[in-house]
Amino acid sequence: MHEVISSAAESTSGLSREAIAAELERILRSQRFLNSEGLREFLRFVVSTALDGNAADLKESVVAVEAFHRSPSFDPRLDSFVRVQAGRLRAALADYYESEGLSDVVLIEVPKGGYAPGFTMRPIAANGLPPDPSAPAQATGKPRPRMWLAIGLSAGLLLAAGAFLLYFYGARRLPPLSGSDLVVVADFENTSGDPVFDGTIRQALLIDLDQSPYLNILPEHRIEELRKQMARPAGEPLRGEAALELCRRADARAVLSGSVTIVGRLYVISLSADDCASGDRLLSDQVRAESKEQVLSAIDQAAGRLRDRLGESLANREKYSLPLESATTPSLNALQAYSEGVATRNAQGDAGSVSYFQRALELDPDFAMAYAQLGGAYFDLMKPDLAEANIRKAFALREHVSQRERYYIDSRYYHFVTAEQDKALTVYEDWRREFPRDFAPRNGSAMVNVAFGNYAAAEAGFRDALRLDPSRSYVYTNLAEVLICLKRPAEARALLDQMHRAHLEEIDELLVSYQLAFLDGNETEMNRQVSVAAGKPEAEEILLLFDALTKAGKGQSAEALERIHQASALAIGLHAPERAAVWQIQGALIEAEMGDRTRAIQFSEAALHLAPTKDVRTLAALALARVGDLPRSQALVTQLRQQYPLDTILNGYWLPSIAAASDLDRHRPEQAIEDLAIAERFQLGQPAVYQVLSIAPMYPIYLRGLAYRMTGKSAEAAAQFQTIVDRPELVLNYPIGALAKQALPRPASANSR
Repeated sequence: MHEVISSAAESTSGLSREAIAAELERILRSQRFLNSEGLREFLRFVVSTALDGNAADLKESVVAVEAFHRSPSFDPRLDSFVRVQAGRLRAALADYYESEGLSDVVLIEVPKGGYAPGFTMRPIAANGLPPDPSAPAQATGKPRPRMWLAIGLSAGLLLAAGAFLLYFYGARRLPPLSGSDLVVVADFENTSGDPVFDGTIRQALLIDLDQSPYLNILPEHRIEELRKQMARPAGEPLRGEAALELCRRADARAVLSGSVTIVGRLYVISLSADDCASGDRLLSDQVRAESKEQVLSAIDQAAGRLRDRLGESLANREKYSLPLESATTPSLNALQAYSEGVATRNAQGDAGSVSYFQRALELDPDFAMAYAQLGGAYFDLMKPDLAEANIRKAFALREHVSQRERYYIDSRYYHFVTAEQDKALTVYEDWRREFPRDFAPRNGSAMVNVAFGNYAAAEAGFRDALRLDPSRSYVYTNLAEVLICLKRPAEARALLDQMHRAHLEEIDELLVSYQLAFLDGNETEMNRQVSVAAGKPEAEEILLLFDALTKAGKGQSAEALERIHQASALAIGLHAPERAAVWQIQGALIEAEMGDRTRAIQFSEAALHLAPTKDVRTLAALALARVGDLPRSQALVTQLRQQYPLDTILNGYWLPSIAAASDLDRHRPEQAIEDLAIAERFQLGQPAVYQVLSIAPMYPIYLRGLAYRMTGKSAEAAAQFQTIVDRPELVLNYPIGALAKQALPRPASANSR
């Protein structure tokens, strides 16, 4: 919203506060003023003071003290310094408008006899345009006509219903801060006495700045990692020297910090950027709001001004500048709870953040990003039904978020809720093009390509993600698993070593090391990884599960079941029934392939009782079909088709496999082969539980082999089983690898060895 200088000004010259502020910045960036820091300070001060409605205060002594930092004892009767500088400023402005500013529409001048600036519009030519700067000037001997507007209005008139920008200034000359410079946003100091601003102002500014694809802000998770490296006390605010130290560790350029306070009835928010290396001030800003409810609007203005100062184009700012109240919430209390949730999730993990996001949604049920963050936390906690419900709500409200946040919500909706992987891939690619510095779309698209079996594309995506953010430990393990799939185990090991050298930890590292040991046939190392995982929540469960798969492949059914029961008990003890259900349903599949119908049904029933999630129902339907419990299998399939009609992997990998298993039980092998035709696109991919834990690979190939064998086509059956045997890097220790080897005719088995 533009603030009008006066009704007369608007009607005669069309000048607005924004137009004058923009002209000031053009002048200050010009070559004429770039190396004249004193004149820049002088002009910025007088224009800002005038826009503040205090032009009458621009006395010579005030200018000396405030603009030039002279002693309060400065006496203009004895010292002509300010008058000399005023003469230099007037000459510099004249030079600017005769050269670089020849086509500027708004004109600023400091008339002789005072220090209050005047503003006017350049005379318009008959064609409705400003004078052509390339046209020869007419020497008339008279100064160009100007319509002067003396700014002497009260502050009350200038404080329109929101907040207003006070001023920006630069300190001693340093290389200018730009959008490519990495910036750390520190904690803000709250001296207002109102706890609602604790963390809220910083979060609001981050959300505002995060809309821009131009700026380079240090990610929050990276700040938390650096704080831990610095061994700072938990909960200590990141300010002052600690912020500068963290900034230097991050190899960033500047620290952006600030404060919020109350002056009279006004809320005053101050911002400043300091050079990390020297601590010198690079720029400052201050905005004011007449009420608490207008603080978010004030932050919008400050963020827009900062983005302008950092060189972001006006077109870019207009495209990516959704007001905070629309992008987040009009409730400061809801924003505070959201801020605490984000901080907790980054510092302590998902579990502790849930209550904060829930509180934010109690205060504002239309807070889209609070639903998205809560859904993300539930997803990481392996609570898929709760994750799905919250991401659906975020998706329904996504019209009210910024473009970057919309990509975040859309990608999670298509990737994890409807599971339309092709659509998710399109969103990730669009996100990557529009926000080229973002890590998330690279990692997300790589995950989709893993599910599709496009391992070369997945490798490229994960490597690009690591290039952008080498501190994400899980990308190292994701990439290592892809390198295993590409038959490059030595590179996978080297990548884990690289992660160690970076002092990063990730629970999946134990799983990857176990898989590498399995491929090497190194049982001692496999057992060591299981021992290392002991006592580590979730990691121990995963290693027990994978060790159970290994035991099952060796025919050691009792040992396999013991490990399944151990993993399930650990998960239940940690109040994670969804994880326990996944381990139980793996027991069902193991027993189904080993031919124990009773135990397969028992495991299926137990898993469905614990947590009948989409993935558990899917694997239960397959296990039940494999042991001939077709009515219950078909009932689960019917539910899944109705609830997830668009799920790419469900409809392209799992349901065809379940249908084929059912047809094999009915002795209809030709129909089973036909069922599996659609699965060929995905059969070398890595189907995953919750899109995270890859499990039960190459099932369509195995079932197709069984179908060909049932038809008597032994050569075709052997070809399917040989495909599995020839790809140990894909099937790994899953029992169908051992079963495929057993199913090969003896001569083929000998040749393959």
